[in-house]
Amino acid sequence: MKSFDAVIIGGGIVGTACAYRLSQAGLSVALIEKRFISAGVTSAGMGHILVMDDSEAQVALTSRSREIWRELSGDLPDICEFENCGTLWVASNEDELEEAVKKESFYRKKGIHAKVVDSEELRRLEPALSEELAGGLRVEDDCVVYQPAAARFFASEAKRMGAVLIENDCGEKLVDSSLTL
Repeated sequence: MKSFDAVIIGGGIVGTACAYRLSQAGLSVALIEKRFISAGVTSAGMGHILVMDDSEAQVALTSRSREIWRELSGDLPDICEFENCGTLWVASNEDELEEAVKKESFYRKKGIHAKVVDSEELRRLEPALSEELAGGLRVEDDCVVYQPAAARFFASEAKRMGAVLIENDCGEKLVDSSLTL
């Protein structure tokens, strides 16, 4: 029976990215997916790579994640459709615009490039938006990626580096730190 340094359950964007990075680091990796690579939530997600700010930990984690994606972007094939397009949060009224001003200040203190835009600038950036909107917040360094293609790329690269990919199967049981297939 073969042993691995890491066994990853799930062939979505997270599992395949872990397999990719662990394989790059020289570890022996098995990636197990009960269906096929990117079959689950990854295929339904929007691929938005952005900083979230519900907590300090979330800001730190998502900022670092976005930074890693930007570092990886040059290695991704065109089919992954990585784009540094930014995010435009819209404010429907003055109260929401006031929140955007607070968020801009918070982001800037964290080194995140963000800028409040008025209603005129908002429509210049997105002409189809309603003239009723008060403005918005532009977060410049946010990105998007086509997750299914990125997951398949990570899986194929991990396999090229020696990882074992097991699709259409799942581990039968885990006993004493051993996985039986």
